[in-house]
Formats: sequence, C-alpha cells, structure tokens
Amino acid sequence: MIYHEIADSHAHEPIDAQPAWVAGINAIRTAKSLYQSPNAHIYAGTRDIEESLLTRLARCHTGAQRRALQQEALTLSEEAIDIYMGSHALEDAGEVYLNQAAIVWQQHLDTQHPNGHGITALHCCRDAQEFLAKTQRPMLFCATSIALAEILIATRNPIDGLPHALPHLWEGYTLATTLHDAPHIQQALKVFRQMQT
Repeated sequence: MIYHEIADSHAHEPIDAQPAWVAGINAIRTAKSLYQSPNAHIYAGTRDIEESLLTRLARCHTGAQRRALQQEALTLSEEAIDIYMGSHALEDAGEVYLNQAAIVWQQHLDTQHPNGHGITALHCCRDAQEFLAKTQRPMLFCATSIALAEILIATRNPIDGLPHALPHLWEGYTLATTLHDAPHIQQALKVFRQMQT
C-alpha cells in the first residue's frame, strides 16, 4: 500500500510511477505467497490491491503487453468479487465492480469496439451502483454515477443516451459538490460539456 501511495503521487508521470507499481506488485505477491489466515475477506483484499496496481501499470504500456496486464487485473478482480459476494461484503464487491468498469472502459477506448467492451463496462457500472451504499461510501458512489453517465453517453445514440445519463450525472455532481470533491466535480463538468456538444 505504501508503494501504491508513492505511485499515485506520480499519477501524471507514469514513467516515474512505474518502479513503485512494480515494487508494489512484487510486495503484494510475496504477501499472498505467505498468507495463511483463514480470513477470506482480507485475502480478497490482496487480490483487490494487486488488481489495482496492475491496472495502473498497464497505463504505461501499449499493445499486447497492456492487454495482458488488463486481463490479469480482470481475473484478479473476478476472484475478489467471488470472495466478497460469498461473505456478503457487498460494498467491497461494488468497489471492485467500479474498478472493473474502469479497466473494461479503457479496453473500449483502446479498441473502439462499441458493442463489446463498452456494454460490459456499462454492466460493471450498474453492478457497482447496486452494491455501493451512497451513505457509506459516498465518494465511490459519486465516481460510479459519473462513470455510468459517461459510458451511457458513449455507448448509446444521443436520443437514448442523454436522458438516461443526465440523472446519474446530476446525482454524481451534486454529491461531489456536497463532499467538496474537486476531482469528481471536474470530471462531472467534463461530461456535462461532452453532453452539450
């Protein structure tokens, strides 16, 4: 998690962040190899952390290497979701679904295949919104609402997409302003501008 924080501090300079992401992945894999506790929930967390690090590392690469890292991250996230759902940790599962949506949406942007990854990302977002409690994890719920709006606009024609997207976007924006969450306010405004064009 320390390497994760170090890497995130260089989020706008992926080349500088890459050594910390790699070190973090190695650290979490060592932790998994030594892990003997029967607590499945915590074990799912190790997969969740590794998935997050792999997703970020994938941004430094292109082509086949990028796709391989994304696929490995998706596999880990599926394992984490199975464990969380089995232990009724629905909000944790919702957070992983949100991460999955981000991975699959990036695959959509990389391939521009509107009827494939985009629809899958939409389903992941809907699952995330279903399981994330607005009152318990408001920032994640906010992020999910904005992402859902963005994906709806991009994967549907304007006549269908905008009316469905607007309520989610407005919900995310108002929640972000209540939380004084500047990054999500900016993200919501960016999507508003996309809707206007």
